[in-house]
Amino acid sequence: MIAEGVRVDIPIDESRYRRLLRPTDWQDETAKLAGVYAERTIYEGPIGGLREGRVLELTAGDSAAEIRIAIDAAPNTLTLPVLAAGRAVARAFGTPASDRRSLLSRVALLLYVVEPAAYGDIPQPEQPAFGLAAALRLLASPVRPRAWAALRASLDAFEPSFVLDLRDGGAAIEAQELALIIHAHGQQPDVRWHDDRRARIGADEGQRAADEIRRRGISLLTPQDEDLHMAGILPLAPGLLATAPGQPPDRTLASWAAHRTGAIGASAVSVGRIGSQRAAALAAAAGAVFIAGPAAVAPETL
Repeated sequence: MIAEGVRVDIPIDESRYRRLLRPTDWQDETAKLAGVYAERTIYEGPIGGLREGRVLELTAGDSAAEIRIAIDAAPNTLTLPVLAAGRAVARAFGTPASDRRSLLSRVALLLYVVEPAAYGDIPQPEQPAFGLAAALRLLASPVRPRAWAALRASLDAFEPSFVLDLRDGGAAIEAQELALIIHAHGQQPDVRWHDDRRARIGADEGQRAADEIRRRGISLLTPQDEDLHMAGILPLAPGLLATAPGQPPDRTLASWAAHRTGAIGASAVSVGRIGSQRAAALAAAAGAVFIAGPAAVAPETL
């Protein structure tokens, strides 16, 4: 499905992070992307904690492809790391590199990014004002009904096979780590529940992405049981988490797609002290999903 050796590296260092967030630099970038993406504004108004903004739907690749990957960088609370990560993903696939062309000839891509009306309006929760369990609960897509309905309608029309949410957990802990959370039906009911005879739903699909994220040098979070219970999260495999049964299916776009259509749904939540490193971890998760996603969706074709 994906040519051997193709990689999607989306590096973000402190300098790139600042450029991605500088309005004039981003305007220059968007002009270069016009020939790659079909762009549509699906929502305008209060969004992600902003007084005013818009959600852009960017689509590229083979519109008839069986592998259909959606990246959601439109959280309920927009922060600078999520804004930068979403823009970095858009830029990475908008470059004319041969590996990008090879990938987009086989995969349909959908990306949601928020464009703020005023740069200074973006919340910046840089201080560790909440614990790890609270960070893991920062998964939600926009809860305003009109924004949620617009995102959901767009995603339903796209018919994704893999959906990844990009979320920022802030400086909940000092260490730079990434929580990878799989949304699926049929999970075990409790973090203390173990039965080797029962398959852990989503483990295989999620492990492919988790292994690729580790290969990119990103440390995956392994929370304590207390934090997992408080956040409604279960351990699925080393470095891989899952949403517990009973969680709202419409909490995120990834969860919505997993419960409504059977797509693979995952949320990447980055935590750590430095915003640019949190953005880099989210971008690495997106790159990993584009490489591991096709094998997770249709392993029999590879």
